[in-house]
Amino acid sequence: MKYIWQREDFPMYTYDPEPLAPVTEQCLVLLGEVRGLISLLDKGAQEDVALSRLSTEGSLSSRIEGVTISPDELRSSLERQLGLAGETSHPQSRYVEGVARLMILSLSDIGEPITAERLHDWHRALMEDRRDIHSGQWRSSPLPMQIVSGRIIGREEVHYEAPPSSRLDEMMRDFLSFCNSVTVESVSEAIRHSGICHLYFETLHPYEDGNGRVGRALAHHILARGLGQDIPISLSHAIEMDRAIYYARLKEASVGTMDVTPWLLYWTETVRLALEETVSRITFSRRRRDFIRRMSEHPLSERQIKVLHRMLEAGPEGFAGGMTPRKYASLTRTSKATATRDLAKLSEWGLLIPEGAGRSTAYRLVFRE
Repeated sequence: MKYIWQREDFPMYTYDPEPLAPVTEQCLVLLGEVRGLISLLDKGAQEDVALSRLSTEGSLSSRIEGVTISPDELRSSLERQLGLAGETSHPQSRYVEGVARLMILSLSDIGEPITAERLHDWHRALMEDRRDIHSGQWRSSPLPMQIVSGRIIGREEVHYEAPPSSRLDEMMRDFLSFCNSVTVESVSEAIRHSGICHLYFETLHPYEDGNGRVGRALAHHILARGLGQDIPISLSHAIEMDRAIYYARLKEASVGTMDVTPWLLYWTETVRLALEETVSRITFSRRRRDFIRRMSEHPLSERQIKVLHRMLEAGPEGFAGGMTPRKYASLTRTSKATATRDLAKLSEWGLLIPEGAGRSTAYRLVFRE
């Protein structure tokens, strides 16, 4: 198997823009919609959307690598590090603190060049809790950097082997030059450049660990720089929807020719999905704030407030199956009769709407357009 970094024409990437055009056009429309929605938000709402995006991206980028962290804990760490938390806020685990720091660093100074030291700072932040690796420096082990599956010795499957560490200094200089020298003059070019930079970085796999998380943070940075502003999207949210496809497309693009059209088609679709999710998230954020204001207009009981907030926490997708009297009774530890009366009152006030009939009746939140 010949990896693309072994080719004489590496990294002379090529692609055909024609098959990318339809999805790119959809991205343009969605980008305009996102910018329009953001412009309608007040400062507090914009801050909420930004923090929601960072906590989503950081937690899901970690999940892609098999590391689970709480989005709420990550948000708390982000708020504290950005000076937005109250005096009672406390530091989270070292890993969560490191992910928060990575998110903040990678979206700071987007107009400045990407340098080796900047990437090393990001890596040191991410590896805050690790003492078993050399953080903040290119890998230096003479052993091959391989992506392997299978636990039976002698039967492992090598999916990819990165360039040897002896070549990294030169190859990373070329990579940084590529990242910084390409002139981006349109949204389509910004999307493609971020996709190629991400592929290029993952091809080199310059660190002992954390390449995926740093690489996705880098993709966000490159995209924001190309667009001239940070757009609150989460690429990892779109990737996590089918991470097997993500890894398959990376693997396919790491061998064969320098034509990366299939990879860029996948990447552009990933950006489209991320933009779609952002439209949904911002729209829900606006509706949520209006809904909470409407709640204050009625004499709600503690039970009703608890249930409504639980339903709002479900996000744009809504509370699975709707809120039934049985679920309400379980959440509030009350009788089914009381639950039925409470739900009927919330429906009367226009906060919930019933769907179905009889025992199958379930209630959903009522948002105003």
